[in-house]
Amino acid sequence: MTSPTYGIIPWGDIRSALEYILPLWESHWTCIVRSIDSGRSVDDLSRTLSSLHLPYQIVNGNVSVSVDTLDRGLKEGLFNGFDEVLIFSGNLPAFSLEELRYSTGPAEFPLDVPDALQATMEKTKCVLLLGDGCGLNYAAWDDRILEAIKRYESSTSNLNLSSFSFDVNALNLNPGKDFIVKIPPGLKDKASLVNSLSQELRYPGQSSNSWDALGGLLGHFSWIKEHRIVILHRYLPQLDKNDLAYYLDILSTAVQDWKSSKAHELIVAFPPKARDTIAAIAKKQPPN
Repeated sequence: MTSPTYGIIPWGDIRSALEYILPLWESHWTCIVRSIDSGRSVDDLSRTLSSLHLPYQIVNGNVSVSVDTLDRGLKEGLFNGFDEVLIFSGNLPAFSLEELRYSTGPAEFPLDVPDALQATMEKTKCVLLLGDGCGLNYAAWDDRILEAIKRYESSTSNLNLSSFSFDVNALNLNPGKDFIVKIPPGLKDKASLVNSLSQELRYPGQSSNSWDALGGLLGHFSWIKEHRIVILHRYLPQLDKNDLAYYLDILSTAVQDWKSSKAHELIVAFPPKARDTIAAIAKKQPPN
């Protein structure tokens, strides 16, 4: 692999991802931890690791741990959100990484990768960066690691064709009783899609245009008095294949989550001609 592959797993986390990656560990790999549960300073990191009796070293201003420490840390409950780990092939960086922008959010790879981070990965032979908080950002420079990440990503997918309706007439929509959201045609990017949904749902607060924000938006309808909420698509949004898969995954998860609630029922409808496309995406999760 001549250049790193960047991506985000919307519901991913470092703890789960490392379970797929640690079995690949090679003897010349080294590791730096830059964030644990939002703690980022050397003192915070040292305090957390010490409280769990996990050994570490401070090398050139960076907190370094071994594969054994990572493995033990997972068993001890280390990494619960807003964490960052970097794995290097060979020696640790000869300089502090403190000034680098963190990947724990709200940045979303590959759209928002800091130039300094890319340069540092090339300079230091970094083979993997993981940062969670608003999904799991990753940057992988090793084919085997990337394959493991894709396997993990596949395990997180909740996309289920049965979550969606492809027959609007069968819904017996009632504008007086149903809260109906119509997704306009021609949406070609994530920001416009999330913004459109937020407006059509009449969300009273402020929301970012991230996938994480969309998942949160679809999980709280306290401002809506109607019981049944129907999101209608006349066409599939014109997103790239990765974003479309993530969007469908988020919708599917939200529909399934609301099935156990008495407060609301969420229905997501697509035109009949979209069924084959969505079915193909569901079978091929994660997108390549």
